[in-house]
Amino acid sequence: MRKLWAVSATVSTLAVITMALLHLPPVRRYFLNAGSEYLRRHLQVDLQASELDYNLFRLTFTLRNISFRTTEPSGAPPFLSASRVYLNLPASALIGKKFNVEEAVLDDVRLNIIVDEKGKPNIPPGMEREREESGTLPDMLIDFFEATGSEFVYEDRRYGIVRLGDWRLSVDGSPATREHAIRFRILQPGEI
Repeated sequence: MRKLWAVSATVSTLAVITMALLHLPPVRRYFLNAGSEYLRRHLQVDLQASELDYNLFRLTFTLRNISFRTTEPSGAPPFLSASRVYLNLPASALIGKKFNVEEAVLDDVRLNIIVDEKGKPNIPPGMEREREESGTLPDMLIDFFEATGSEFVYEDRRYGIVRLGDWRLSVDGSPATREHAIRFRILQPGEI
């Protein structure tokens, strides 16, 4: 009986120490760099962020001062940037085939889609290929999503530009039907 207690106490202590170590700033930077490298290699996306914060006990993740840009052509402006991205996953997300998000919030989002004179957008080609290869969207439920934007620009250098100022996007998902209600509001006049 004492051996069983000693073994369970040792395993529990090691688990707590491991979880504590995973929350240290150097480990967080490692995971941010590893995620950035994965996106660069597989989707031709350059991810920049000043900070990754997470809590593995609550399954919450926060990125600050984030930007995404295509790696080809180099020097392209970011197609998406935000001051904060927050994600809260349910525990069921770890064990099921269906991907669920309890809450996602993006603050001060700036979307900047540019199509050059040859018709090539500043969205990475890897993202288009992955969507085309799968043919369908993943089975996903987003309980709550909100994005507040300070700017949306779609510039097609062959035809013109559309620019929106402040905007809000919200998504509410229904667990019963796995359908989503999407609302998009423009809070400031734009220009075409």
